[in-house]
Amino acid sequence: MDDFRPWLVIVLLLIPCLVQLSRVGRRRAHSPPGPPTIPVLGNLLQMPSRDIHKQYRAWAEEYGPAFTLMLGPQPMVVLSTNVAVKEVLDKHSAVTNERGDHYVGHRILGGGEHMLLMPNGPKWRLQRKLMQKMLNVSVSQSYIPYTMLENQQMLFDLLQMPDDFQGIIKRASHSLFTSMTYGRRCPSHKDSNMSQFIELLDEMLDIMQSSTSALADVFPLLRFLPDWMLPIMTQAKTLHRKQTTLYLRFWNETKDLLRNGYAKPCFSVDLLLEQEKEGFDDKFGAYLAGNALEAGTDTTASEMIGFIQAMVLFPEAQKKAQAELDRVVGDRMPTIEDMESLPYIRCCIKETLRWMPTAVMGAAPHACKEEVPFQRYIIPKGALLVNNVYTINRDPSRYANPDQYEPERYMGDNKHASESAQSANVAERDHFTFGAGRRLCAGIHVAEQSLFLGIARILWTYKITPKLDPVTKQPLLPDQDKYTQGVVCMPESFQATIKARSPERANRIVMEWTEAQKQLDDNSQWKVFGEGLRFTKIS
Repeated sequence: MDDFRPWLVIVLLLIPCLVQLSRVGRRRAHSPPGPPTIPVLGNLLQMPSRDIHKQYRAWAEEYGPAFTLMLGPQPMVVLSTNVAVKEVLDKHSAVTNERGDHYVGHRILGGGEHMLLMPNGPKWRLQRKLMQKMLNVSVSQSYIPYTMLENQQMLFDLLQMPDDFQGIIKRASHSLFTSMTYGRRCPSHKDSNMSQFIELLDEMLDIMQSSTSALADVFPLLRFLPDWMLPIMTQAKTLHRKQTTLYLRFWNETKDLLRNGYAKPCFSVDLLLEQEKEGFDDKFGAYLAGNALEAGTDTTASEMIGFIQAMVLFPEAQKKAQAELDRVVGDRMPTIEDMESLPYIRCCIKETLRWMPTAVMGAAPHACKEEVPFQRYIIPKGALLVNNVYTINRDPSRYANPDQYEPERYMGDNKHASESAQSANVAERDHFTFGAGRRLCAGIHVAEQSLFLGIARILWTYKITPKLDPVTKQPLLPDQDKYTQGVVCMPESFQATIKARSPERANRIVMEWTEAQKQLDDNSQWKVFGEGLRFTKIS
């Protein structure tokens, strides 16, 4: 009997522990519904390894405008209608402005400096203030000469190498944002800085999206394991060192140029001019500039490539857009001043952003720092909040024929992207691609104007049609449901035929690029500021 007592004590002590463990992974009372869970893991085994946006759309149809997934002990509420996003992320933005505990992505990879994953607090509020100040509508317009130059090279390159349209668009987008961020162009996709940056960005996204990273986020005990048991930790630490070295190099190069009087107007220069006033260190500034470059490089290119795919699949939209261009601007090329006079082109921007959102699940989840009521449910404190962009943008109750590319659905909607995103009436919002609440994309003005110039000038110059099968001569149509996987996505690689609409327009492209190159030095960098360029704080 004496030998039995210690075991009885152990069993009695284990019972409450096992009971508590069995509750891990369960949805909390009064939470929005969701798919069945299993103990400890919750819904982790039901999360698909690819095309997660399609599964979220199916769950939204089954469980309603907000549904709960349990990532082990971590609740995640997926907001899948415009009303749900408005009610939770906009109206309760004071308590849903938080980020979850992204241990690997924020603390290890970002070293606590990455704006996208940074929790709310003084440091993030300073980052946000600086981003908004230096990317507002007025400052964004001052960067139009950079946009125009990259657009001119893009159009010329498409004339020379039309089959490489995806690479050409990616180079143009990256060069625009290196110009805006550091005042330095990326004239070729072989540029060593571009190669290094893209390589590190791809590696960062791979680590952030890995299942091991996700498990370390939701099961904190894993963080105490030695690195040899979780090799991804070593990878993340190594990548952080490389990224910090690169961003500080870019930052210090700009600082030296500014000190010597050779800096071009750019985001980093504006930050350097604010540094003494705001009191932040070089690493803070270097990462904020690097984050701006990260945010712009892939997203704008992905939208433009999505637009090319839409033109291949929906030729009627292309005809209508080109008819408007021919009627309004005629034989001259469109400029940013034509934006208000080209309503159908503006509809194409909205429809492209709706139809091919770059972040189908939002850039990163928000999180609740307090309980939030929604309809008859209570979203628990600490829950992650996902802006289910793909499902909302394809909601048939808001968009007739949502899988079709139909710019005319926006005719009469004259709001710019920022106005629409902040509209009091959520039924009037065009799409949710730029996010919601206080984490709304700060680069919204730059994105809209660069998409306008890209779409308008490509359609003025080129006709876009499907490639033909060399044997059957039948059109090779891309599958619009096939996206690349990741935080930022785009259509899977596809083919298209891009040809000048007339010899005269092809000649105009050559002439414009020849003239534009006079502004560049032997390294294809800006010789001078360029007409219209200015420092934010220097007239």
